[in-house]
Amino acid sequence: MNRYTEVTRESWLSRLGNSFKNTFGGIILFLGAIVLLWWNEGRAVKTAKGLEEGSEQVLVLDEPVFDEKNNDKLIHLQGLINTQETLVDHQFNINVQAIKLKRTVEMYQWKETSKTSTQKKVGGGKETTKEYSYEKTWSSKLINSNQFEYRQGHENPNSLPYDNIALFATNLFLGDFSMTEDIIAQIDNYEGIKLTEKNVPADGGVIIQESENDQTLSKMFLGSGSTSTPQIGDVKVSFYQIPCGEYSIIAQQNNKSLKPFKTSTETTILIVSPGDVSAKEMFENAIRSNTVLTWALRFVGFGIMFFGLLTMASLLTTIADVVPLFGSIVNLGMKVFAGVVSFLTAMLVIGIAWIYYRPLLGGILIAVGIVTSLFFYKKSLDSKSI
Repeated sequence: MNRYTEVTRESWLSRLGNSFKNTFGGIILFLGAIVLLWWNEGRAVKTAKGLEEGSEQVLVLDEPVFDEKNNDKLIHLQGLINTQETLVDHQFNINVQAIKLKRTVEMYQWKETSKTSTQKKVGGGKETTKEYSYEKTWSSKLINSNQFEYRQGHENPNSLPYDNIALFATNLFLGDFSMTEDIIAQIDNYEGIKLTEKNVPADGGVIIQESENDQTLSKMFLGSGSTSTPQIGDVKVSFYQIPCGEYSIIAQQNNKSLKPFKTSTETTILIVSPGDVSAKEMFENAIRSNTVLTWALRFVGFGIMFFGLLTMASLLTTIADVVPLFGSIVNLGMKVFAGVVSFLTAMLVIGIAWIYYRPLLGGILIAVGIVTSLFFYKKSLDSKSI
């Protein structure tokens, strides 16, 4: 691994000017977090109501057979998705009768990583040490070495010798119903394809087995090096398919096709699951996914709000950095302050949003926020009295 180090110094006045500019960025982040939290709560409630509405309306078909009276209704059907199409990768002589086929190409390339450390100086200045390291690695994405800090001796090819490709069958059926691209897009349970000598190109290649756990997947090594000592630009090619199989679908019947179902809350319902899965279980899984996404976006909103407040406070911490020890104390205090304010503001925004969308739960969240605020206020009064 190759390493290079750069050291830069920034004066206190320069830091002060940058901190002043960052204050405006912090305000934008803080306000953006409020918008994100509000939007997320509305999305969560609408999705939950839509899924509840769908679970009450869904019609379970005993067999995937077309019946005109079910047109425009939300239906649940289960059966074998099948096709007569053959998906072909001509370069490697791959032929499969499957729902999807994809080729993944990894190339041996240089990769740049950087590590930064800063040290505050007396008088408010700052010294930044940045270490760049370069290592060879397999990557399915083309790494642009022109963007490296130190390009000499770390040049990568400008393109992959083989393209990553993804194919899917266009004539897929489950019983009487044709599968649309919306449905096909949700099917992603790929499995590896085991290669044989017939798949080796005319200009040569070596079949390798990398995983002991997955004996169905093998890869094709192509290049000037060897499998044990690859060279920059060598590639490994692997293939994956989604074979025809049993699936369960919840969607709106549209004659002999299926499409997303739109609820009264503007939520669209189109659920695809491998295997024989009941409508009840599919809706339960969708509700759980909505809950996970809601909490994930809440944490993201809190994080953006916290970072925005810290950025807004950078002017104060930079002023305090004239004496590094004092600056560190102020910085710690600002982190605690930003954490508390972000938590309370996030709770307030979420609570108001829920009052708007669902009054009972929103009131509970507002109460939690008020109690927490009173607790910290009382703690501050107690500390002052001491």
